[in-house]
This record gives sequence, structure tokens and C-alpha cells, in this order.
Amino acid sequence: MDNYKTISVKLNGKEAALTGEQKERESWNSSFEEQAASTERLYDPEDLLEFEKNEDSGDLDAWLESDVTYKRPKKIPPVFKVFGLAALSATVIGVSLGFIMLKMLAGIDDSGVQAAQTSNQVSSPTVEQLDTNASENSTSKINTVSTELQPMEAFIIQGGLVSTKEKASQIQDGFAQGGFPTMVWQDDSGFRIFVGIANQKADVEKAASSIKNANIEGMEDPYVRSWQTDSSTIELTKVESEWLTAFPDNWNKSLQAIGNTEQLTDAGLLWEEWLDMIPETNNERLVKIQQEATNLVEGIKSAEDPKQLQIYLLQLWELYTSLSKE
Repeated sequence: MDNYKTISVKLNGKEAALTGEQKERESWNSSFEEQAASTERLYDPEDLLEFEKNEDSGDLDAWLESDVTYKRPKKIPPVFKVFGLAALSATVIGVSLGFIMLKMLAGIDDSGVQAAQTSNQVSSPTVEQLDTNASENSTSKINTVSTELQPMEAFIIQGGLVSTKEKASQIQDGFAQGGFPTMVWQDDSGFRIFVGIANQKADVEKAASSIKNANIEGMEDPYVRSWQTDSSTIELTKVESEWLTAFPDNWNKSLQAIGNTEQLTDAGLLWEEWLDMIPETNNERLVKIQQEATNLVEGIKSAEDPKQLQIYLLQLWELYTSLSKE
């Protein structure tokens, strides 16, 4: 039995019979036309589907009955988008942290290199520094001259010989209580306590008798002896050498002038002229000689006791001799 019944209709005043199948097909055609009109009004190029026809067809029926295939744009699944975004973020963060770490490590390395360079500069001199030091030492040696220290001799009063400086100080205190200034001269034998000095033996013998008569409690009797120092050679600058050359002559004239006020005044003037010519020096022993000579000049001007002036001369002698010691 046929599924489609015949329907009678009038088209343009003429009666026509349509089967159910034809009616359904015409209904489709009408729907397609309406959809086409609606689609044209709402046309959006992004919604366009790409169609391929397998064969040409001039009418709608043939096209509808033909096989039509179309391609839809491939969509990326949302889960892939999430993983992709996470991977991109991780990459950006990793690169940023990498640059920061490299910068930090570079700063540490630079600090280490600078510290090592500074340490090397402090701990070991450079070639330029060694050359400079060598040049300075060479120049220093070139500018120095050999200076001979003259031998000296006089008669002294020795108040004792002890092995320690403490014992020497005790003896000095005893003489000071009796009114006799002293000085300590150290040599290989020990610490010698000198009480006086003179150019002539008779003069020191007379002074020694005065000490004995003082009856200083606990003090040994002083005795007179000859005292001398040998010549030696030292290195000084030219100006230091020229200045020191006048020392022995000034010292001997002062020793001879002890007890003679007029001669002693003249000797003081010689020392003053000598002190005015003192050169700039880094030699501590020369500075000490200058200081002790100043004490002698002040003592002469103030007319100090001749016994104290003798001690100044003894101290100057000991300083002069010590210039040759290491």
C-alpha cells in the first residue's frame, strides 16, 4: 500500500494532483528558500562553511539528491588550552628566575674576584712596587756617604758596675741623695755608673776624693779610670755627615772648658751654631744627640753645677758612640 495519498490542488486556475511525496518535496523547497533569505540577511563571513560539490547540478533537486561534503574548522579542546597556558607561564617564570640567578652569581663572582685582587695587592707587591722600592733603596744608597766616627778618650769617675738596670738605678739614687748626678753607660760588661768626667786625670781624682768624703751610705768608693771609644764607620746622608763632623771638636772644647766660665760660654756658642745647622733627618739617634746638646746649651746659659754639665757631656759621648750600633 502506497504511503503517499494523492492531493488535488489548483495552480493558476488549473487543477493539479500532487502526491504526498511531491508535496513534501515542495515544502522542503519552500523551507530552503526561506532559510536562504534569512541567511542572506544574517550573513557573517566567519560562519561560512566550505562546501564541495561532487558534480555539477543545475537544479535544486539534483543538488539535494547529490552527495555533499563540507569541512568544519578544527577546534582546540579546552583542556589543551589550559595545559598550553600553564606551560607558557612556567616557561616565562623559569626564564625570569634564570636571569635573576645568573645576575646574582655574576655579582658574587665579581665580588670574589675583586676581593682576591685586593688580597693579592695587599699580600704581595706588584712588579712596579718592587721596581719602585728597589729604585728607592738604590737612590738611598747612592745619596749616603761613609762617615767615620772619631775615637774619643777622657778620664772618668766610675761609681759602680752591675749586671742589671734595676741595680744601676738603685746606685744612682744613692749618689743623687748625696748631691752627685750620674749616668749609666751600658756595654758588654754590664751597666756602669759614671759620676764625673774631666780632660785631666788630676781633675777627676780631686772630684773622686770629694765623693768619698761625702760618706754616702751603701755606696762603694768610686775610682778614677781612663775611658776611650774606638773609631767606626756609618752610613749617613751627605748633609748629616757634614753636620756630625763638627761634633768631636765641640765636645772636646766643652770638656776643656769645664770649670772655666769664659771658655764654657764660648763652647756654648759653638753648640748653638751647630744646632742651627741641623738637617732634616729620620735618624732617631741623631735626633737624640740634638736634644742632649740642647740640654747642654741650656745648662751653660743657666750656669748649672759643673757636675751636671759633665753628665751632659757623658751622655752626648755615649749617644755619639751608639750611632755605629745596630
